[in-house]
Amino acid sequence: MVLDRKLYKKDFELSKKKCPFCDIKSQWDLVIWKGDYWYIQHNKYPYLWLEDHLMVIPLSHKVFANELSEEEFWEMAKVQKFIKNYYWDKQYFSFMRETLWKRSIEHLHYQYLPWVLRTSRIENILKEQWF
Repeated sequence: MVLDRKLYKKDFELSKKKCPFCDIKSQWDLVIWKGDYWYIQHNKYPYLWLEDHLMVIPLSHKVFANELSEEEFWEMAKVQKFIKNYYWDKQYFSFMRETLWKRSIEHLHYQYLPWVLRTSRIENILKEQWF
């Protein structure tokens, strides 16, 4: 159930009332891996409509990476192995989203995109994300 980024703003307004990442059951059709502390899902609103745009999300509500426990950090090694196997021979890049500025859901998450990042595109990506 991948949706257009244009619908993101509408759902984003709803997410202020209830964190969609805390409710894994509502995201279950997008989830492809679940550990003790993290889960991986396809992005419901993928950047550039990339089918293999994944997000890694902590199961417990965290806003900033410095809130993660030692166990959560350790499990990230399993997450990275899954990601590497998932993308296999494709190039990909990742970045972390932590914010309190209403530019994203206020729940820590990592974005993984199957793509070669070209600096000429960064500005457009950031504009698309309301920066």
